[in-house]
Amino acid sequence: GKVLLDTQYGTNEPAIEGGNTQVVGMKDIQDGKVLTADLTCSNLQDAERERYLLHRGDLLINRTNSYDLVGKVGIFTSEDEVAFASYLVRLTVDRSQACPEYLNFWLNGYVAQTVIKRIATRAISQANVNPTEFKKHCLVPLPDLPEQTAIASRLSTWDIAIGKAELLIVAKEQQKKSLMQSLLIGKRRIK
Repeated sequence: GKVLLDTQYGTNEPAIEGGNTQVVGMKDIQDGKVLTADLTCSNLQDAERERYLLHRGDLLINRTNSYDLVGKVGIFTSEDEVAFASYLVRLTVDRSQACPEYLNFWLNGYVAQTVIKRIATRAISQANVNPTEFKKHCLVPLPDLPEQTAIASRLSTWDIAIGKAELLIVAKEQQKKSLMQSLLIGKRRIK
């Protein structure tokens, strides 16, 4: 709780086609990122809209979901004007103490996710993380800011490399599938 300036629940406004504000939901937090490609919309009044708009470096934690998916965390890196839904909690990082990118990587790691799952309260088909309990029990190791930035930068570089390798694997699998198909239908022959 000491590295956060604020925690805030998202908007309760229902999704509506043609709404005036794009809204991030649970499905939009993937692999530590807040995706903004395929968002729903809501109608928000101006004051409410300002209150719920995300800012670059904000973290979102999925506070309500199945036990397996509760506690997903993503960082908002877009310049788009996007709000967030009520089952998400915005974590506003005190940048004088913590680098948001570092905190995002740490919160998506094994130790933090184990703590989050431990403090999640279970119901019949869902689990819930209380932001007060989260701030109380989710302790973060904090090297100095330049070290946090260096760690986040290194991990980001590895994420990019892993993403490229995954794309290459998919391309090779498609190539293999195509070649096998060509061989099976007799379009190509092995000499």
